[in-house]
Amino acid sequence: MEIYLDNDRLETDAATLGAMIDAARQAAADRRRIVVEVRVDGQTLSAAELDEQQEQAPTAQEVQLISAEPRELSRQTMLEARDALARARSQQSQAAELLQSDETTAALEEIREVLATWSQARQAVDLGAQMTGLDLDTVEIDAVPAAQIIADLADLLSEVRDQLTASDWIGLADTLAYPMSDTAEKWERMIDVLSEKIKEG
Repeated sequence: MEIYLDNDRLETDAATLGAMIDAARQAAADRRRIVVEVRVDGQTLSAAELDEQQEQAPTAQEVQLISAEPRELSRQTMLEARDALARARSQQSQAAELLQSDETTAALEEIREVLATWSQARQAVDLGAQMTGLDLDTVEIDAVPAAQIIADLADLLSEVRDQLTASDWIGLADTLAYPMSDTAEKWERMIDVLSEKIKEG
């Protein structure tokens, strides 16, 4: 079996997939990179497949571990989250209109997707900051620390969940149409600033 880190052969006596990944992570760390993808005979493994196969010895002919530079990976992930938030802003508006039209079932489906997008955006920013050492308390967007913008989102999402639990569709429609829209704009601006900080190093 051939084991590669990017395009370089990885010299290791690791017998299981998990041990191969650990060896690749160490080698990547020496290059100030991180392992972001595992391919077995050219097929990328999903997170679930990785969990299932950690303790197994691959029967493949080739295992390739792909690495990336943390700053560029963080920046790209954040920018993808920004694009997703732009779409979520439209979904939030659509959900508000559906609630106002008593089309609750359709609105709830939109809201489910919106909440998933917000969760992914939060993870992208948190992980990006951790991987690059970016202090969110010291980065300001229009004189407001990024950490405060993130905390404000948590409060707003808590309000959304309370309204969902109480079936307060009128209140929820207003929240989606106004504060959630404003928050999306703030986050798009924040991600622009953060990604530029990461790019500058």
